[in-house]
Amino acid sequence: MIKKKKAKRMRWLRGGGIALLIFVFALPGSLFSYSFHLEFNSDGYHFNNADFINYDQKRYEENQPVDRQNSDDAISFVYSGISLGFMQRYKFSEFFVTIRQSGMWGSDSLEGRPVENNTITYSELYFNYYFTQDLMMSLGRYRYSLEDATQEYFFNDTIDGVSLKHELPWGMQYRLLFDVLGIASKPEDTRVWFSLAKDDEQIDDFQGDTATLRVGAIFDHEAFKIAGEYFQYKLFSFYLRYGANTSGGADIAENGRSALNEADNDYLSNSGVRFSYEISRVWATDLTVAYSIGVDNQFNDKREYEDLAAAMNQRFESSRLNWPVDVMLDLSFGYFGPKYASMKANSPGGTLVTAYKGYFPSPYAYFYEIRDEAKSEYEVGSVDKTVSKSFGRAEISAYLGGLLASVSGLVLFANERDNDGKTQFGETNAFMGTEVEASLRYNLDNISFELLGGVFLPGEYFEKRSKENVYLPLGKDPMYGAGLSVVYALDF
Repeated sequence: MIKKKKAKRMRWLRGGGIALLIFVFALPGSLFSYSFHLEFNSDGYHFNNADFINYDQKRYEENQPVDRQNSDDAISFVYSGISLGFMQRYKFSEFFVTIRQSGMWGSDSLEGRPVENNTITYSELYFNYYFTQDLMMSLGRYRYSLEDATQEYFFNDTIDGVSLKHELPWGMQYRLLFDVLGIASKPEDTRVWFSLAKDDEQIDDFQGDTATLRVGAIFDHEAFKIAGEYFQYKLFSFYLRYGANTSGGADIAENGRSALNEADNDYLSNSGVRFSYEISRVWATDLTVAYSIGVDNQFNDKREYEDLAAAMNQRFESSRLNWPVDVMLDLSFGYFGPKYASMKANSPGGTLVTAYKGYFPSPYAYFYEIRDEAKSEYEVGSVDKTVSKSFGRAEISAYLGGLLASVSGLVLFANERDNDGKTQFGETNAFMGTEVEASLRYNLDNISFELLGGVFLPGEYFEKRSKENVYLPLGKDPMYGAGLSVVYALDF
């Protein structure tokens, strides 16, 4: 009797187990789909001559108390960082989160002690939901760009907002965006939300008009085929308005000290068209033309933006041609008018121009203001970072047996203007300089090692501009830097 019950129970368990397996595998695979990405990096860098002046003992002794004239500006540092990315698919939704932490070697920097603001950051925190196969919504913090360009110089930014993507028949689709750039108020007197973290641009009153909002629309169309590949174009338009804040949105009201109690109504609009074409993933080209209109009101002045910008990219890749060595060639050319202001996007430079100097192709939309270092009549410090520029860039890379070698070159010209739109120095362009960078990367299993070095040769722009702005670099010597990066990555 016992044996019969046991046998019956075993048959039930086997049958139930088989039924459970059938049930599990019959469900959509996306119900249980997830992945982790772990990445650990350690980087070391050395930079020198950011002021374009070689170290000189006599000059150092004379100007040691004055940082901007001190010829000893060499810097060396090593840091480590870690990021953990998680993705989960469930039914018709996807969830993404990427958490990062970094700190300098030595002391307790990486632990967040004693540096208070060295905390965990979230570079991605959002979900996608698919209402249908052709209609998707995204909500949260994520990267957003125009897409279909090998180098993005017009819109590539992390947003906090919601977007909608809808694919239509005949190769058409549209995307809508609503984004919050900054909020200059804090619910301090509430019971629940008083402890929410906030930037320092908080401002009182102004009837709650303290949020900076951006809206946008993108329309894509695969228009027709050339040699079997689609010729694509996209139309885009973005508009943002700045709320009152202490960084520039309430200059006329003197940040609330006057009785005006109204925001400046600063705004920026970018609209344009992009054409792109790709042949068999071997050659790709894209051209973008954009026009901007905007106003940044000052207390007793007005900074107006209304100008044209254009950029073209070319890319050749040999990976599909079965060559013994994989070769990639990137070419970029750009012109940003003297009165053009952009949404935040990529810089054309390398480690020196972008990571160290922080150069951008033009003034751009920042959290609480249009970031334009030339706003004041007597600019100090960083006018060269956001002056509108023309540029040409070339990079060639070769990959063989786990070894990737790259060399790039960049030439920069400044398209300056005063507040009346006139060019400076009686020229259309002032030569800013040339950046040359080389790198060598080797992959060993899941570890990559990269060695890079670069040099920036300053042009006549700095010599001319420093005559009226003594805070700009005063010398003519090359700036240089070198770095070593080690990355350990795992996907599971």
